[in-house]
Amino acid sequence: MLRWKEKEDVEARFYQVDDAVERWKSYAVDASNELKDEFRDKLVVSLIFHDSALEGEVLTYGELKAAIDQNIISDTSLIPAYEETKNFFVACTRMLKQASNKKKPLKLEVVKDMHDLVAPEQAGAPYRKDNPLHRLYYHEIAQPEKIAYRMRKFGEWLESPACKDMHPIQRAAEAHWEFMAIFPWLK
Repeated sequence: MLRWKEKEDVEARFYQVDDAVERWKSYAVDASNELKDEFRDKLVVSLIFHDSALEGEVLTYGELKAAIDQNIISDTSLIPAYEETKNFFVACTRMLKQASNKKKPLKLEVVKDMHDLVAPEQAGAPYRKDNPLHRLYYHEIAQPEKIAYRMRKFGEWLESPACKDMHPIQRAAEAHWEFMAIFPWLK
């Protein structure tokens, strides 16, 4: 079981995760494309479920499926609520494809594209101009006048050898930390 303990060697845990991924890849070689797609979709649904719960919105599996499955006819009054979930699913699926393409590294432009997928009504929107009163996160966020500079530095870091040499889990954690400290958009 891959559970985190407070006082453990995190780098050793990275290698345990790598081993689990390699075992999964060896099983996936013989699996049908349908089974691989089903597994990937369940993995993304699990991510959305947990992310939503962290944000205080608990969704059932049925609600998640109704939001992302075009074959399910939903109550029309729920469709606006499902849009955010569907957009997040599309962004996660696109990010999985991005991650599997070794020739197309993660750059700042990809981060902006992901934002446009998650919040299409704000596609191409400039960075935030004010400081929101946020009570959900207990960290400082960049002042509006420093966002463009910090995002540019974030983009440079994403392309740096130091970033590229990190274990993917560490790179994701540090990128998330910096991105949330910048908090470039309100949504």
